[in-house]
Amino acid sequence: FEAALFSYQMDGNRSAKAILTGLLNREPRPDLGNGPDEWADLLEEQLDGNKELTDRYETLSTLADVYKFMEDKERLQLISSDLVNTWQSLQDLGNNHQTPPKQARSILWPDLATFACIDNQLAGSTANEGKTRLQDFVEFAISGDSSTQRLGKIRLDDRLSYAKARCFQVAGEFEEAIPLFSDLTKYYPDRVEPWLRLAECQISSDIESAQKELAGALVRFPSCAALWATWWEIMRQHRGLNEVELLEQLNGLGLAENFDVEKRIAWYLSFEEGRSININSGAKEDSTIDGEIWLSDKFHASSGGSGPLRGKITGKRFQQVYKTQRWQFKNGTGYQIPVSNGEYEVDIFFVEVDNQETGKRSVDIQLEHAIVLEDFDPVAEGGFRVGQEKQFKARVTDGALDIRFHAKVGGSELNGLRIKKLADIDGE
Repeated sequence: FEAALFSYQMDGNRSAKAILTGLLNREPRPDLGNGPDEWADLLEEQLDGNKELTDRYETLSTLADVYKFMEDKERLQLISSDLVNTWQSLQDLGNNHQTPPKQARSILWPDLATFACIDNQLAGSTANEGKTRLQDFVEFAISGDSSTQRLGKIRLDDRLSYAKARCFQVAGEFEEAIPLFSDLTKYYPDRVEPWLRLAECQISSDIESAQKELAGALVRFPSCAALWATWWEIMRQHRGLNEVELLEQLNGLGLAENFDVEKRIAWYLSFEEGRSININSGAKEDSTIDGEIWLSDKFHASSGGSGPLRGKITGKRFQQVYKTQRWQFKNGTGYQIPVSNGEYEVDIFFVEVDNQETGKRSVDIQLEHAIVLEDFDPVAEGGFRVGQEKQFKARVTDGALDIRFHAKVGGSELNGLRIKKLADIDGE
């Protein structure tokens, strides 16, 4: 490696570069000492002097290989966007012989094997980001997969078709997206995502068609929260059906025999009528606290534990909420609560009963796709055995309110959730 690097440093010898790259890709992974660091420094110097797009792209691609070998994710992340933008600029100029940068794709689009993976990659995107740019990213990401076989049982062309349709949908160009989603429902009747996206797009122009598509989808996927939220939006916001009419619609689909539709309608109506839904983390039974009904612990991740808390705990309101607790969620998990789409106010209740000193617990809290609280330390914020309440806003567009915990120090703990709907998305 050192000999090839010396040769490459002297005159940019391509044979030497091939040797260097070959060593980086050798299995099992060789011990190359400080060689990769030295090569990275050399390439970074070259990058500063690259004026031609082709040279810059080649240097960035090689540098990405080196960072990948070094497992330097931070520096690989830093150059990924530059690598993608340079590649795209070459395509715009008609230089199509360059292959999509695999290193950048693995960072920016790590998994596109299924429709759900594509949805995750586009989560939080807005129309302002531009349909064309989103399509460019998705197209080079998927087209870089040389496999023509089914991956995740979904053909390569169909993954690309779904990704394009989702980009049209994000940009608000529903008429472009509808035929693509419609075709995918025929090819993949056992996949919920095309059915859901088709109905979402049809709401804007053809309520009857959207209702018909959702009816068929609910029979196939009766437990999908996102389908129910879209169905609720059509029936309540657009058609204004009352509780009896809603039940008649569902009974007509034959869902009543194997799905408790009355409870689901009552659940959604609680939000529509302005009442809060309260969940007492760790509690095994429903209870009434300060005149409000608090449900037993539900909709939480299977990780961690729960139970009662003993001893004196002070709090401003809902004192009994601090008598039970759920703890030690696996990082990135928490609660996934089925709700109709809209804007929500979320109160989260905590108490620290294990550590009296600050710095013993640090947790980030995520609502939907945004971190709403960073480095939360209950003792530093309020004290030991002092009940605390934090309030946040969240926008739900997929039929489920996701509350996730990322523990940095000491693990995550939760005593309760209070959720209240503020507005339908269409009613902002």
